[in-house]
Amino acid sequence: MKKNIFRVLWLITFVIFILSFNSGFCATYYVKNSGDNNASGLSDESAWQTISKVNSTSFKPGDTILFKRGGVWREQLTVTSSGSEGKPITYSAYGSGNNPEINGADVITGWTQYSGDIYVASVSFEVKQLFVDGERQQIARWPNTGWANIDNDGYQFTNWLTCNDLTQPDDYWNGCNLVHRDALYSITVRKITDSDQSDKRIYWEGNHGTRRNWGFFIQGCFAELNTAGEWYYDSSGGKIYWQAPSGHTPDEYTIEGSTRDACIYSLSKSYINIENITFRYGDRGVDIHWALHNSVENCKFYQNNVYGLRGTCSDSGGYLDVVNNYFSKAGYRSIYISNGNDINVKNNKIVDNAGEGYPYYPDADGSFIMSALAVNSPDGGEISGNTITGSAYHGISISGADNYTIEKNRIEDCLKLMADGGAIYLTGTSSGADDFSNTVVRYNFVKNSIGYLGGTPYTDDSYLSAHGLYSDDYADDLEWYGNISVGNNGDGALLHNAPNNKWYNNTFYNNQTQFFLGGPGNDRNYVKNNIFYAVGSDQYTFTQSTDTEMGTNYYDYNCHYAPSNATPIRWRGGGSGFLSYNLSDWQSTYDQDAHSIFSDPLFVNETGKFSQPSDFKIESDSLCIDAGINVDLSRDFDGITIPYGDAPDIGAFEYTVGLNPPSGIKVELIKD
Repeated sequence: MKKNIFRVLWLITFVIFILSFNSGFCATYYVKNSGDNNASGLSDESAWQTISKVNSTSFKPGDTILFKRGGVWREQLTVTSSGSEGKPITYSAYGSGNNPEINGADVITGWTQYSGDIYVASVSFEVKQLFVDGERQQIARWPNTGWANIDNDGYQFTNWLTCNDLTQPDDYWNGCNLVHRDALYSITVRKITDSDQSDKRIYWEGNHGTRRNWGFFIQGCFAELNTAGEWYYDSSGGKIYWQAPSGHTPDEYTIEGSTRDACIYSLSKSYINIENITFRYGDRGVDIHWALHNSVENCKFYQNNVYGLRGTCSDSGGYLDVVNNYFSKAGYRSIYISNGNDINVKNNKIVDNAGEGYPYYPDADGSFIMSALAVNSPDGGEISGNTITGSAYHGISISGADNYTIEKNRIEDCLKLMADGGAIYLTGTSSGADDFSNTVVRYNFVKNSIGYLGGTPYTDDSYLSAHGLYSDDYADDLEWYGNISVGNNGDGALLHNAPNNKWYNNTFYNNQTQFFLGGPGNDRNYVKNNIFYAVGSDQYTFTQSTDTEMGTNYYDYNCHYAPSNATPIRWRGGGSGFLSYNLSDWQSTYDQDAHSIFSDPLFVNETGKFSQPSDFKIESDSLCIDAGINVDLSRDFDGITIPYGDAPDIGAFEYTVGLNPPSGIKVELIKD
């Protein structure tokens, strides 16, 4: 009998062992600043201390690594192991208080006075950016503000530029960075190899286009360290220099120099979850490279020098979810993702992407286009529910997306340092490529794209080119519906060489031109059920350029309104100028907009400022009610069924009274 009992116990023990083995012995590890690397790490009491301990450990699928809230680690975390389907490896937080922080910078101490208000300290690491009490400092530059002028003749591809204000001696600028504006939409950086005082030239390797009367400035010259808040790093001597405000010393501040490439780096690791962690001052906050099946959720990103989050997925696909995160003052792009299937960027908040005073201009050649959220070549997934406030260039930029949805995003104050872009910008990869199959842009609210002409010869605001919705070269087969585009200094929507787009039930208000088609590739576009409201006398409801053929596009059932412009519809029909029309003449001359109306849509304007989506609902006596045509849309901006009454309304909102009735039922108000 006893032998049988022992056999049963042995069998039970063996089964438990097998089940445990198959479950992967999932473990939870704890890390805190006061921990001990020689401990087990399996509880708060036996927590590890450093990230280096985490980096030296191999983890198994299903394991979790928790960092104690309130702690700060000045180390790079390198993901060492992959999880598996249903058993991701998770990096997260425990305890109470602020998120645990992984910081890409080290505190710099030991400052001594160098000269006047300039102080110097020895450092054992390369300083990429300098922060004083959390504020990014300016690399020593010339001129201290604004742009110097290029005096070369015309547009030239050269390895030099001339500026009559360059009075410094030969070789003064050698090794510095030239930052010059070469187009409305890009800034280029070149490493200076030589400078010549006699002909007032600076030189770099390789030819690049320069333009007379465009602007440049130079960074990284010790002799130009002459303004409070500027700094310079001497790589040969291991010294960092900083000019303090007059009458102050470095001992009054916390001074940090960013040195690490990434706060978290993951190479070819799959099934990784990163949650509830703060990333600050790294070149990249989170760098997920050539990976599959990763997620980053509920994290915070502050002043990372290049990218807040960069994700490069394997060509074989695999999801990447970036959800519910906060990004502030990234130096270049807050979020950048390329390749992969099911790329989902949802409910994130981005603030001041590459704003004035802290764009990142690296120590290498290249052109820089500073979009807040950029995704290249995704196949499947969505960008939804994000809020972007302030960006040097585009808010959302997408190149070549299939089976993709961009919806319910709110974007304001873009193009603060560049021009010729949009709050939402889509472009194809090449002529004939099927780049945007089954891709839709819907229910987004974009507002106040600004445009910036500094460093250009232009003073005319027409060059601001700061658009709301922008369908650029080869962006074909897209559906844009239910969007609201307001107060942009360029066009509410711009199509440039973008064929076969469908623009349905959008609302455009107080843009320079509400809707603009330009370029020879603009054919087979369908523009229906939209509101075009031009506020100022110099604004237009609709414009089409000469190189867009009139008969290959279809406009109808739209509402035009321009209380201060009698002829708000324009076509560049030949020659250098535009021909302008009222709606009646436009209809009779070109056989377009046959069922469209010219009428005040009667927006409710709940806030009195036309600043929120709800302001653009329509009142009960608007002629836009039931004036549209069925274009196979089922929901409006608020999710109300289309049609609410006998026919679809014009604009982003269906007019409703009370609860939403079944489709096709007409609701009427009856007064006593």
